Amino acid sequence: MDWEAVGFSLTEEQRAAAEAPPEGLCVVEAGAGCGKTHLVTARFVYLVLEKGIEPDAILCLTFSEHAAGEMRRRIKKALQSLGTFPRSICASTFHAFCESVLRESGEAVGLSGDFAVLDEGEVELLFEQSRRRLMEQPPPLSVMNVDMLWRTLLGAQSLIAEARLLGLQQKDLQAFLKRCGNDTISAWRRDILNITLCLWRLYEEAKRERNAVDFDDLMEKALLVLQGEEGKKVRRRYRAVVVDEYQDTDRRQQRLLEALCGEELSSVFVVGDVRQAIYAWRGAHPEGMLALCERGKLFHLTHNFRSRNEILALANALINADETLPKSRLHNSNPPLSSAEPVVVRLFETADAEAEWVAQTIADLIEKGQDADSVAVLARSRTHLWRLENRLEKLGVPFVALVKNIYEAAEVLDVGHILVLGEERDNREARVWLALRFGDAVDAEDGRVPSPDERILRLAEETRGKDPFTAVSLVAERMGYLSDAEICANMDRLLEQAARWLRLFPGVEAAEFGRYILAMRRVGATEPVTDPYKPYGAVRILTIHAAKGLEFDCVFLFDTRRIPHRQDEPFLLDTDGAGVAIRLLPGQGEGRKAVNADYQRVWEASRLQREREERRLLHVAVTRARKQLVITGRRKS
Repeated sequence: MDWEAVGFSLTEEQRAAAEAPPEGLCVVEAGAGCGKTHLVTARFVYLVLEKGIEPDAILCLTFSEHAAGEMRRRIKKALQSLGTFPRSICASTFHAFCESVLRESGEAVGLSGDFAVLDEGEVELLFEQSRRRLMEQPPPLSVMNVDMLWRTLLGAQSLIAEARLLGLQQKDLQAFLKRCGNDTISAWRRDILNITLCLWRLYEEAKRERNAVDFDDLMEKALLVLQGEEGKKVRRRYRAVVVDEYQDTDRRQQRLLEALCGEELSSVFVVGDVRQAIYAWRGAHPEGMLALCERGKLFHLTHNFRSRNEILALANALINADETLPKSRLHNSNPPLSSAEPVVVRLFETADAEAEWVAQTIADLIEKGQDADSVAVLARSRTHLWRLENRLEKLGVPFVALVKNIYEAAEVLDVGHILVLGEERDNREARVWLALRFGDAVDAEDGRVPSPDERILRLAEETRGKDPFTAVSLVAERMGYLSDAEICANMDRLLEQAARWLRLFPGVEAAEFGRYILAMRRVGATEPVTDPYKPYGAVRILTIHAAKGLEFDCVFLFDTRRIPHRQDEPFLLDTDGAGVAIRLLPGQGEGRKAVNADYQRVWEASRLQREREERRLLHVAVTRARKQLVITGRRKS
């Protein structure tokens, strides 16, 4: 194919992959910055122009709404420039694709087409309600007393989440029950498994009552549809499938692809990089990518279009220390630059000193003419970024957080606590928060219930019995939260959610929505900025996970440290053993030496997986930088 004639400039590596025969499985191992999205667009064009496949018979799957939108935009633009005007481009996230399958054929698995999809906070609330119901009518227990039940229920929710990520069902936990022996530790395992199964059943009942599904259900139920008769219609619709970021797929998504395309994965084009697999904590199974490399026709993209070779040398060295991964050979043909030192490492005695130096260095860069939009600060989490943000603000440096959590905003939490207080007049958490914000200082010594300002108490009373939308509108207006642009935007987002709740939970009252707001804070729900590529005229501040797919002239890798893997969970899922690994039994003692051997085995496997992922996360962070990388941290960590 004459790529230049159709407006594409491809390397030899890209060309070989783009022109691979459409029959069978093709796997592209694409290193960071090697033109992966450009290749996916070229492959799509090749299938349409050279192989005569209709655009709407090609399914593209990826992992974020933005990536799917960018894929659609590029493909549509390329085809239109060649005189082809497709009716639609089928590019979506895995979850959006599964939702569309269920909207069309969900009745085959007992789901009506108008089901609602629960978000993180709604899931947390349903689990909380299920825990309360179980506390009222606990199952028969062998050795555990009721006082231990609530703590066990909190751990059981994590057990359910992990089991579902692995593709396990309730019947699998029941099978573990049958393996339990008659000794003391087996009795504890039996109680934990019974409690977990009861909680799981109650949670499923709560979803059915609301005609709702969670994100795990989208995958699980769509897989059932595709494996049945209804799946034949979906399979006939597509002649080719392209999967981007395959290293981030979990076991269910890998099985879903097999259900859609057959076990041989015929006519599947997979692009990914196992060295950039950074989502194991949400179930991603990068070993699936390694397995595909053995099964399909394999192509490599190693020519990097983004970073200086000095930065690439560091990226290669970091990831090649993990001998379980294919060797990274990122390189480019660019000559060395004579400008600033490409890699700088600075360590500090305190977090304040680190934040002060980074903020001043960024201010100096901008003073010398560096475009603020081309500077980014990346961190593993947002926990310590507030120090840096405070100092940037004092220096007058414009910045924007590309991942935000509106449920950390004080005014949003004000609304949540006021709505809860309307129903629970003596709710201590709400009274403490609102007293600190608007009333008496809280004196923990005198033991009294703190008292918020009287106007807050009257406002809370007014919200009682109202629907969420009316109550949020009332609180936002009375509290003066509609005059400031940023606070007003947060209130608008709350009102959107409140309106959704009216559709999802008819008859729900304001206090329940208040509990939802507080639950969203507990689960750390974040909302990405719609367009990370938009020019803000400001330094970008974001987590490394949110920076995936982005690039900047100058990257500051902030608060770099070794994250300890703590042994604090009381029990863990043990699929290779008896189902549940218990850390310590009552009276067994404390300390690492007292920890049960099966728990130590599961924990050690998890620790090794996490350490490998931390290395991959650092590789991703380093490869975001085009010209300069500045790594900072503290000496003691």
